[in-house]
Amino acid sequence: MVNYSINENVLTEIPKVSIIIPVYNVKKYLLRCIRSILKQKYRNFEVILVDDGSDDGSGLLCDKLKTRDSRIRVIHKENGGMSSARNVGIEFARGEYITFVDSDDYISDRYLETLVELMHDKTDRVVLINAIFGKEKNYRFKTEHLGYSIIEGYDFRKTLLNNQFGDSCCGKLIPKDFFNNLRFIEGRVLEDLAITYSLFFKAKEVIISEEYLYYYYQREGSVMHSKFSLKHFSGIYSYEERLHFIKKNGERELYERFMQQYVAVGLQYYYKIRKYFPKEDIKAKKLRDNINRGYRECWKSRQWNMAARIGGFLGIIFPYVMGKFVNIILK
Repeated sequence: MVNYSINENVLTEIPKVSIIIPVYNVKKYLLRCIRSILKQKYRNFEVILVDDGSDDGSGLLCDKLKTRDSRIRVIHKENGGMSSARNVGIEFARGEYITFVDSDDYISDRYLETLVELMHDKTDRVVLINAIFGKEKNYRFKTEHLGYSIIEGYDFRKTLLNNQFGDSCCGKLIPKDFFNNLRFIEGRVLEDLAITYSLFFKAKEVIISEEYLYYYYQREGSVMHSKFSLKHFSGIYSYEERLHFIKKNGERELYERFMQQYVAVGLQYYYKIRKYFPKEDIKAKKLRDNINRGYRECWKSRQWNMAARIGGFLGIIFPYVMGKFVNIILK
Protein backbone atom coordinates (compact mmCIF):
# COMPACT_ATOMS: atom_id res chain seq x y z
CA MET A 1 0.00 0.00 0.00
CA VAL A 2 1.29 3.46 -0.95
CA ASN A 3 1.01 6.15 1.71
CA TYR A 4 0.14 9.71 0.70
CA SER A 5 0.60 12.96 2.53
CA ILE A 6 -1.52 15.65 0.90
CA ASN A 7 -0.68 19.28 1.45
CA GLU A 8 -2.94 21.38 -0.73
CA ASN A 9 -4.48 24.80 -1.09
CA VAL A 10 -8.18 25.40 -1.67
CA LEU A 11 -8.95 27.05 -5.00
CA THR A 12 -11.81 29.51 -5.34
CA GLU A 13 -12.61 28.27 -8.85
CA ILE A 14 -12.52 24.92 -10.59
CA PRO A 15 -9.27 24.69 -12.60
CA LYS A 16 -9.65 24.08 -16.31
CA VAL A 17 -6.13 22.60 -16.64
CA SER A 18 -4.27 20.35 -14.21
CA ILE A 19 -0.48 20.47 -14.62
CA ILE A 20 1.02 17.27 -13.22
CA ILE A 21 4.69 17.37 -12.25
CA PRO A 22 6.46 14.30 -10.79
CA VAL A 23 9.25 15.37 -8.44
CA TYR A 24 12.20 13.20 -7.47
CA ASN A 25 15.54 14.65 -6.36
CA VAL A 26 15.38 17.66 -8.67
CA LYS A 27 15.89 20.47 -6.19
CA LYS A 28 18.41 22.04 -8.56
CA TYR A 29 15.86 22.39 -11.38
CA LEU A 30 12.40 22.55 -9.78
CA LEU A 31 12.30 26.28 -9.04
CA ARG A 32 13.04 27.12 -12.67
CA CYS A 33 10.23 24.82 -13.80
CA ILE A 34 7.67 26.32 -11.39
CA ARG A 35 8.66 29.89 -12.23
CA SER A 36 7.97 29.21 -15.89
CA ILE A 37 4.53 27.86 -14.99
CA LEU A 38 3.55 30.72 -12.70
CA LYS A 39 4.42 33.18 -15.50
CA GLN A 40 1.70 31.73 -17.72
CA LYS A 41 -0.55 34.24 -19.45
CA TYR A 42 -3.40 31.75 -19.12
CA ARG A 43 -4.28 31.67 -15.42
CA ASN A 44 -6.99 29.04 -14.85
CA PHE A 45 -4.88 26.07 -13.83
CA GLU A 46 -3.68 24.04 -10.88
CA VAL A 47 -0.19 22.62 -10.34
CA ILE A 48 0.04 19.17 -8.79
CA LEU A 49 3.55 18.50 -7.45
CA VAL A 50 3.91 14.80 -6.68
CA ASP A 51 6.96 14.35 -4.46
CA ASP A 52 7.99 10.76 -5.17
CA GLY A 53 9.98 10.14 -1.98
CA SER A 54 12.75 12.67 -2.68
CA ASP A 55 15.66 12.74 -0.25
CA ASP A 56 17.50 15.85 -1.50
CA GLY A 57 15.15 18.48 -0.11
CA SER A 58 12.87 18.58 -3.15
CA GLY A 59 9.86 17.70 -0.99
CA LEU A 60 10.51 20.62 1.35
CA LEU A 61 10.91 22.91 -1.65
CA CYS A 62 7.52 21.73 -2.94
CA ASP A 63 5.90 22.74 0.36
CA LYS A 64 7.63 26.11 0.25
CA LEU A 65 6.45 26.74 -3.31
CA LYS A 66 2.90 25.89 -2.28
CA THR A 67 2.84 28.89 0.03
CA ARG A 68 3.59 31.22 -2.88
CA ASP A 69 0.53 30.44 -4.96
CA SER A 70 -2.87 28.99 -4.04
CA ARG A 71 -2.96 27.00 -7.29
CA ILE A 72 -0.10 24.75 -6.19
CA ARG A 73 -0.97 21.46 -4.50
CA VAL A 74 1.60 19.04 -3.07
CA ILE A 75 1.33 15.28 -2.63
CA HIS A 76 4.09 13.39 -0.84
CA LYS A 77 4.35 9.66 -1.47
CA GLU A 78 6.75 6.75 -1.15
CA ASN A 79 9.15 6.35 -4.03
CA GLY A 80 7.54 4.45 -6.88
CA GLY A 81 8.97 5.99 -10.04
CA MET A 82 7.79 8.43 -12.70
CA SER A 83 4.74 6.42 -13.75
CA SER A 84 3.56 5.97 -10.18
CA ALA A 85 3.85 9.72 -9.53
CA ARG A 86 1.95 10.59 -12.70
CA ASN A 87 -0.80 8.11 -11.84
CA VAL A 88 -1.23 9.70 -8.41
CA GLY A 89 -1.39 13.12 -10.07
CA ILE A 90 -4.15 11.91 -12.39
CA GLU A 91 -6.14 10.59 -9.43
CA PHE A 92 -6.06 13.97 -7.67
CA ALA A 93 -6.46 16.18 -10.76
CA ARG A 94 -9.52 18.43 -10.71
CA GLY A 95 -9.11 20.04 -14.12
CA GLU A 96 -11.06 19.31 -17.27
CA TYR A 97 -7.78 18.83 -19.12
CA ILE A 98 -4.38 17.46 -18.10
CA THR A 99 -0.88 18.37 -19.21
CA PHE A 100 2.38 16.86 -17.96
CA VAL A 101 5.58 18.80 -17.37
CA ASP A 102 8.77 17.12 -16.18
CA SER A 103 10.34 18.84 -13.18
CA ASP A 104 13.66 19.59 -14.91
CA ASP A 105 11.98 21.07 -18.00
CA TYR A 106 10.42 24.51 -18.45
CA ILE A 107 7.85 26.17 -20.70
CA SER A 108 7.07 29.41 -22.52
CA ASP A 109 4.66 31.87 -20.89
CA ARG A 110 2.32 31.17 -23.83
CA TYR A 111 2.37 27.39 -23.39
CA LEU A 112 -1.02 26.99 -21.68
CA GLU A 113 -2.62 29.85 -23.57
CA THR A 114 -1.77 28.19 -26.89
CA LEU A 115 -2.85 24.71 -25.80
CA VAL A 116 -6.21 25.87 -24.43
CA GLU A 117 -6.92 28.08 -27.44
CA LEU A 118 -6.31 25.19 -29.84
CA MET A 119 -8.33 22.76 -27.71
CA HIS A 120 -11.32 25.10 -28.14
CA ASP A 121 -13.36 23.37 -25.39
CA LYS A 122 -13.38 20.08 -27.30
CA THR A 123 -13.36 16.74 -25.50
CA ASP A 124 -12.38 14.52 -28.43
CA ARG A 125 -8.99 15.90 -29.41
CA VAL A 126 -5.40 16.11 -28.21
CA VAL A 127 -3.34 19.27 -28.68
CA LEU A 128 0.39 18.94 -29.26
CA ILE A 129 3.12 21.55 -28.81
CA ASN A 130 6.59 21.15 -30.28
CA ALA A 131 9.59 20.85 -27.99
CA ILE A 132 13.15 22.10 -28.04
CA PHE A 133 15.78 19.62 -26.86
CA GLY A 134 18.95 20.95 -25.29
CA LYS A 135 20.99 21.90 -22.24
CA GLU A 136 20.35 25.65 -22.03
CA LYS A 137 19.55 26.83 -18.53
CA ASN A 138 17.37 29.75 -19.64
CA TYR A 139 16.25 29.44 -23.24
CA ARG A 140 14.50 32.48 -24.71
CA PHE A 141 11.36 31.33 -26.46
CA LYS A 142 10.44 33.05 -29.70
CA THR A 143 7.47 35.38 -29.46
CA GLU A 144 5.97 35.14 -32.93
CA HIS A 145 2.63 33.36 -33.27
CA LEU A 146 2.74 30.55 -35.82
CA GLY A 147 0.08 28.36 -37.35
CA TYR A 148 -1.18 24.87 -36.62
CA SER A 149 -2.47 21.81 -38.41
CA ILE A 150 -5.44 19.54 -37.75
CA ILE A 151 -4.91 15.85 -38.40
CA GLU A 152 -7.35 12.98 -37.96
CA GLY A 153 -6.36 10.58 -35.20
CA TYR A 154 -5.50 7.68 -37.53
CA ASP A 155 -3.36 9.82 -39.81
CA PHE A 156 -1.49 11.24 -36.82
CA ARG A 157 -0.74 7.79 -35.46
CA LYS A 158 1.11 7.11 -38.70
CA THR A 159 3.49 9.96 -37.91
CA LEU A 160 4.54 8.64 -34.49
CA LEU A 161 7.39 6.70 -36.09
CA ASN A 162 9.03 9.95 -37.14
CA ASN A 163 7.78 12.33 -34.43
CA GLN A 164 10.53 12.67 -31.82
CA PHE A 165 8.26 14.24 -29.21
CA GLY A 166 5.05 12.42 -30.10
CA ASP A 167 5.76 9.48 -27.81
CA SER A 168 6.18 11.73 -24.78
CA CYS A 169 3.18 12.69 -22.66
CA CYS A 170 4.72 16.10 -22.05
CA GLY A 171 3.88 19.05 -24.26
CA LYS A 172 0.27 17.95 -24.77
CA LEU A 173 -3.17 18.94 -23.55
CA ILE A 174 -5.35 15.87 -22.99
CA PRO A 175 -8.98 15.61 -21.86
CA LYS A 176 -9.02 14.09 -18.39
CA ASP A 177 -11.71 11.63 -19.48
CA PHE A 178 -9.15 10.02 -21.80
CA PHE A 179 -7.51 8.58 -18.69
CA ASN A 180 -10.62 6.69 -17.61
CA ASN A 181 -9.42 3.06 -17.20
CA LEU A 182 -5.99 4.07 -18.50
CA ARG A 183 -2.83 4.57 -16.45
CA PHE A 184 0.94 4.55 -16.88
CA ILE A 185 2.65 1.21 -16.41
CA GLU A 186 4.80 1.47 -13.30
CA GLY A 187 8.42 0.43 -12.81
CA ARG A 188 9.56 0.93 -16.39
CA VAL A 189 11.50 3.30 -18.63
CA LEU A 190 9.86 4.53 -21.85
CA GLU A 191 6.62 4.44 -19.89
CA ASP A 192 5.08 7.03 -22.23
CA LEU A 193 5.44 4.75 -25.22
CA ALA A 194 2.74 2.32 -24.13
CA ILE A 195 0.17 4.96 -23.18
CA THR A 196 0.46 7.75 -25.76
CA TYR A 197 -0.74 5.52 -28.58
CA SER A 198 -3.82 4.62 -26.54
CA LEU A 199 -4.49 8.31 -25.90
CA PHE A 200 -4.16 9.17 -29.57
CA PHE A 201 -6.42 6.24 -30.42
CA LYS A 202 -9.16 7.96 -28.39
CA ALA A 203 -8.67 11.26 -30.20
CA LYS A 204 -10.90 12.05 -33.14
CA GLU A 205 -8.35 14.62 -34.22
CA VAL A 206 -4.96 15.93 -33.17
CA ILE A 207 -4.06 19.62 -33.27
CA ILE A 208 -0.36 20.29 -33.80
CA SER A 209 0.98 23.75 -33.12
CA GLU A 210 3.98 24.82 -35.18
CA GLU A 211 5.36 26.70 -32.18
CA TYR A 212 8.14 25.43 -29.93
CA LEU A 213 6.94 26.28 -26.42
CA TYR A 214 8.32 23.41 -24.32
CA TYR A 215 12.00 23.10 -23.41
CA TYR A 216 13.09 19.51 -22.82
CA TYR A 217 16.18 19.87 -20.66
CA GLN A 218 18.59 17.00 -21.32
CA ARG A 219 20.45 16.85 -18.04
CA GLU A 220 23.26 14.49 -17.22
CA GLY A 221 22.33 11.74 -14.79
CA SER A 222 18.72 11.35 -15.90
CA VAL A 223 17.48 7.82 -16.55
CA MET A 224 17.38 8.27 -20.32
CA HIS A 225 20.94 9.65 -20.44
CA SER A 226 22.62 7.16 -18.15
CA LYS A 227 24.49 3.96 -19.00
CA PHE A 228 22.39 1.04 -20.26
CA SER A 229 21.00 -1.10 -17.44
CA LEU A 230 18.42 -3.84 -16.98
CA LYS A 231 15.96 -1.05 -16.12
CA HIS A 232 16.55 0.36 -19.60
CA PHE A 233 15.80 -3.09 -21.02
CA SER A 234 12.26 -2.82 -19.63
CA GLY A 235 11.62 -0.22 -22.33
CA ILE A 236 11.34 -2.99 -24.94
CA TYR A 237 8.14 -4.14 -23.24
CA SER A 238 6.54 -0.79 -24.06
CA TYR A 239 7.32 -1.35 -27.74
CA GLU A 240 5.78 -4.82 -27.53
CA GLU A 241 2.66 -3.61 -25.75
CA ARG A 242 2.15 -0.85 -28.30
CA LEU A 243 2.37 -3.45 -31.07
CA HIS A 244 -0.16 -5.62 -29.26
CA PHE A 245 -2.54 -2.68 -28.87
CA ILE A 246 -2.28 -1.74 -32.56
CA LYS A 247 -2.87 -5.32 -33.70
CA LYS A 248 -5.78 -5.78 -31.28
CA ASN A 249 -7.48 -2.71 -32.72
CA GLY A 250 -7.14 -3.95 -36.31
CA GLU A 251 -4.72 -1.35 -37.65
CA ARG A 252 -2.74 -3.76 -39.79
CA GLU A 253 -0.86 -1.20 -41.88
CA LEU A 254 0.34 0.63 -38.79
CA TYR A 255 1.17 -2.67 -37.11
CA GLU A 256 3.52 -3.58 -39.96
CA ARG A 257 5.16 -0.15 -39.88
CA PHE A 258 5.72 -0.30 -36.14
CA MET A 259 6.98 -3.87 -36.39
CA GLN A 260 9.80 -2.61 -38.59
CA GLN A 261 10.72 -0.18 -35.82
CA TYR A 262 10.45 -2.91 -33.20
CA VAL A 263 12.84 -5.21 -35.09
CA ALA A 264 15.42 -2.41 -35.36
CA VAL A 265 15.13 -1.35 -31.72
CA GLY A 266 14.99 -4.98 -30.61
CA LEU A 267 18.31 -5.72 -32.32
CA GLN A 268 19.81 -2.72 -30.56
CA TYR A 269 18.58 -3.96 -27.19
CA TYR A 270 19.78 -7.49 -27.98
CA TYR A 271 23.28 -6.21 -28.66
CA LYS A 272 23.34 -4.17 -25.45
CA ILE A 273 22.08 -6.92 -23.18
CA ARG A 274 24.55 -9.41 -24.66
CA LYS A 275 27.37 -6.88 -24.25
CA TYR A 276 26.62 -5.56 -20.76
CA PHE A 277 24.72 -8.49 -19.21
CA PRO A 278 26.02 -11.71 -20.85
CA LYS A 279 24.48 -13.84 -18.09
CA GLU A 280 20.96 -12.72 -19.04
CA ASP A 281 20.63 -15.48 -21.66
CA ILE A 282 16.90 -15.98 -21.09
CA LYS A 283 16.08 -12.31 -21.79
CA ALA A 284 18.35 -12.25 -24.84
CA LYS A 285 16.92 -15.48 -26.29
CA LYS A 286 13.31 -14.38 -25.78
CA LEU A 287 14.00 -11.04 -27.43
CA ARG A 288 15.76 -12.72 -30.36
CA ASP A 289 12.79 -15.09 -30.81
CA ASN A 290 10.36 -12.14 -30.79
CA ILE A 291 12.46 -10.32 -33.38
CA ASN A 292 12.51 -13.40 -35.59
CA ARG A 293 8.77 -13.89 -35.23
CA GLY A 294 8.06 -10.25 -36.08
CA TYR A 295 10.32 -10.33 -39.10
CA ARG A 296 8.76 -13.50 -40.51
CA GLU A 297 5.28 -12.09 -39.97
CA CYS A 298 5.90 -8.83 -41.82
CA TRP A 299 8.86 -9.21 -44.18
CA LYS A 300 6.58 -9.38 -47.23
CA SER A 301 4.72 -6.24 -46.17
CA ARG A 302 4.57 -3.31 -48.56
CA GLN A 303 5.43 -1.14 -45.55
CA TRP A 304 8.92 -2.64 -45.49
CA ASN A 305 11.42 -1.48 -48.10
CA MET A 306 14.21 -3.68 -49.42
CA ALA A 307 16.77 -2.32 -46.96
CA ALA A 308 14.51 -3.21 -44.02
CA ARG A 309 13.93 -6.72 -45.35
CA ILE A 310 17.63 -7.36 -45.88
CA GLY A 311 18.51 -5.83 -42.51
CA GLY A 312 15.88 -7.93 -40.74
CA PHE A 313 17.08 -11.10 -42.48
CA LEU A 314 20.68 -10.43 -41.48
CA GLY A 315 19.42 -9.71 -37.98
CA ILE A 316 18.04 -13.23 -37.74
CA ILE A 317 21.38 -14.75 -38.79
CA PHE A 318 23.74 -12.31 -37.06
CA PRO A 319 21.68 -10.59 -34.33
CA TYR A 320 24.67 -9.39 -32.30
CA VAL A 321 26.50 -7.90 -35.29
CA MET A 322 23.37 -6.25 -36.70
CA GLY A 323 22.44 -5.03 -33.23
CA LYS A 324 25.81 -3.31 -32.92
CA PHE A 325 25.32 -1.77 -36.36
CA VAL A 326 21.83 -0.51 -35.45
CA ASN A 327 23.14 0.83 -32.14
CA ILE A 328 25.68 2.99 -34.00
CA ILE A 329 22.98 4.33 -36.33
CA LEU A 330 20.42 5.06 -33.59
CA LYS A 331 22.86 6.74 -31.17
